[in-house]
Amino acid sequence: MKRIIFTSVLLLMGVTGEASAVCNSGVRVQNLAGTDGLLKGNTVCDGVTNNWNAQEQHRDNSGASNLWDYKHGAADASDPTAPIGTWSVNNDVGENAMVAYGYYINTNNPSEGITPYTYSVWNMGAGNYDFCSNDTTRVTTVTVKPGTVGCDSSASPIVLPTLKAPTLRSKKL
Repeated sequence: MKRIIFTSVLLLMGVTGEASAVCNSGVRVQNLAGTDGLLKGNTVCDGVTNNWNAQEQHRDNSGASNLWDYKHGAADASDPTAPIGTWSVNNDVGENAMVAYGYYINTNNPSEGITPYTYSVWNMGAGNYDFCSNDTTRVTTVTVKPGTVGCDSSASPIVLPTLKAPTLRSKKL
C-alpha cells in the first residue's frame, strides 16, 4: 500500500512540476558494473530515518533479481518483509545503463502482472543518488545501505566516488 501511495505522489509531483528537477548535475552511474554493483544485494532507502517512503531490498537469488519491501522487518507479524517485484539493469553495454523495475500489480498474486518503471541513476555525492526518468527529471533522491537490511540499520550508506570526466584543455605551443 505504501508503494502505491508513494508512486502516486511521485507521479503527481512529476505532472505538477513541483518536485521535478534536472538530473544531470551529478555523475551518472553508467554501466552494468556500476549500476548493478551499487544495487545488487543492497537496500535503497527513500525518505528519512523513522519515516521511510520505501525500503527496497535488491536481492539476487541465482540470477533472479527480486525486489523486496523491508516494511517492518521479517520478524514483524503485522507487516513483514515481502516481495514486491523485480529489477534489472538494461542497456548495460555502454554508458547508458538504466534500472528497470517491475512492481507487482497485486503482491498477493504476482502472476496478475507488473507495472514497469525505468530510471537512470546519478551519483550526487555524499552517498546520495538521484533516480531519474528520461535522464532529465529527478523522481527521488535516495541513499543505499549495504546488504538486505532496514534503512534504520546502523550500516553507513554506500558512497561511490564522484569522478567527473576530465576537462580537455588545449596545450599552448
